[in-house]
Amino acid sequence: MPEQSADIIRCVRCQEDLLYEVAYMSHLGIYRCPNCGYTLPKLDFAATSIKLASDGAGPSQVTIRTPQGNVELEIPLPGLHNVYNATAALGAALAAGFDIDKAPAAIASMRPAFGRLEKIQAGDRTIYLAFVKNPTSFNLVLRLIKQHPTEKHAMVVGSNTVVDGEDFAWLWDVDIEDIAGDIVDVVCSGTKAEEFAMRLKYADVPLDKISIVHEREAGLDAALQNTGPGGTLYIMASYTPTNELRRIMQKRGWVRHFWEE
Repeated sequence: MPEQSADIIRCVRCQEDLLYEVAYMSHLGIYRCPNCGYTLPKLDFAATSIKLASDGAGPSQVTIRTPQGNVELEIPLPGLHNVYNATAALGAALAAGFDIDKAPAAIASMRPAFGRLEKIQAGDRTIYLAFVKNPTSFNLVLRLIKQHPTEKHAMVVGSNTVVDGEDFAWLWDVDIEDIAGDIVDVVCSGTKAEEFAMRLKYADVPLDKISIVHEREAGLDAALQNTGPGGTLYIMASYTPTNELRRIMQKRGWVRHFWEE
């Protein structure tokens, strides 16, 4: 069955509930409609062998089937979603007429983009900054974080500006329960701090592990203090707070402008 947060669960032709043989991520997988027979189209590009890193940090070893033969990739970015991204990139490159033989080296040189579980060194502490804007992206990040061997000190930051979206009901489709027992402490910040705190409470994160600090810089400092010397902080933030936090980090010399990296 697809995940609770799946975008599509019904046939695009007749609206019958789809039957899944397997769901790899959200609603993506092998499916068919029991009413009209609609199913996954024949794939020109497909990942036929995938070995994801067990520590949630990468790299992933992947074999992609293409019209020009198999391509072996080492993807330095973690997660199954980046296997999908790399497969799509190969398809786009081939359609545009680029030399596919150069793809493995190009993909192997990639680094996490701005806010995509971006690893940032903040003095003796390590920050992973993740931009999360919907249940699927949030769940993917939580799964990767859960695999990391470090203690789970966290900060969640939400804003209800027009660009972020005003309705945060989607938080209830985020599988926080899967990581709740691993959370050592969590700072909730931003204009939706109380809503994040309530969601964490209902996921059975103990109240004494949850704190609210609305102001972004003060919240960041509180979360970093929780990690202790040499610790790791996982920040999950919506769009506006991601930019706000990164500007703070830039001011402190921890990151450069994203276009300079």
